Amino acid sequence: MSGIPGSRRYGRSVVIITLLLALFLLTGAGAYRLGLRCYPALWGETGANPLGFFFPEPRWAVADEPLPLAALPPLTSIFFSEGDLLCTNAYLLRLSDSGVLLDYDAGARVFPASLTKIMTALVVIESGLDLDKPIVISAETLQRLAAQDASTAGFLAGESVRARDLLYGALLSSGAECSEALALETAGSLSEFVQMMNTTAYRLGLTNTNFTNPTGLHSDDQFSSARDIAELLRYALENEIFRSIFLTPEYISAPTNLRPQGLALQNRVTRYLDAALLPEIFGCKTGYTRQAGICLASYSALGGEEYILVTLGAPRDAEDAYFRDLNFVYQRIR
Repeated sequence: MSGIPGSRRYGRSVVIITLLLALFLLTGAGAYRLGLRCYPALWGETGANPLGFFFPEPRWAVADEPLPLAALPPLTSIFFSEGDLLCTNAYLLRLSDSGVLLDYDAGARVFPASLTKIMTALVVIESGLDLDKPIVISAETLQRLAAQDASTAGFLAGESVRARDLLYGALLSSGAECSEALALETAGSLSEFVQMMNTTAYRLGLTNTNFTNPTGLHSDDQFSSARDIAELLRYALENEIFRSIFLTPEYISAPTNLRPQGLALQNRVTRYLDAALLPEIFGCKTGYTRQAGICLASYSALGGEEYILVTLGAPRDAEDAYFRDLNFVYQRIR
């Protein structure tokens, strides 16, 4: 008789467990049915099968009835394989939600080359310099830059050019003479202007960035990162003057004392882009030194979203270095 209570307890436990399992199965089946009712576009019509009501056979929506874009989750990352990218560092930022879609060693300190001129232009604009003020290009500046094999926009020694036009020359044609002339006019000396650049970098939280000149010519102590440059460009694009210049593919300067027709300035990348391939690329800044490799910072608007892409360290010997990484990334966010 002493074993009977234990048997009863065991029996009750079995009954309780059985009831719980049945409840679990019924709840799961109900949730499944509810899912089919709420998301028919995903599951399609139900088909006949031996399990009947509880587990109808799902079918995927047919290709000619795709889900609306609004129903799809936003792209969260871009995947790539070895050899897909020429660059050594890359960072892709979606502006609407600060989503980072690509971080390829983006925090590493590297040489920024002429992407430096993004900061140069920003500091000049934020300084309040009168952009209609004429600035004379000095022969000494041109001679020194020529000795350093610096890129220039094409302004001549003794030419009097509006500050506004020098900004276009710095950002579109990567003119080192434009950057130095603006820096001297803004701060009185290159060293004072560089201090303004580094103060702005500190204010923006660019912890992997340091400048020693306003042109991007190589210096072991001038460095930045793909992430910092992307954040710098994001901030700069909020300035209407900078944005207008950066998104301009070509521009003719006002007449000067040496050039009555002005000087034609063009973005060195957008003028070569195939409109059918990348029709929505709106602005970019190029850079190159032997130590930095091919560098590019670009802004695009695709499918209602805005993006900033920075690629650094692509080899010069690749003929399509400016375009291949650009095309690879942007084709994946269309």
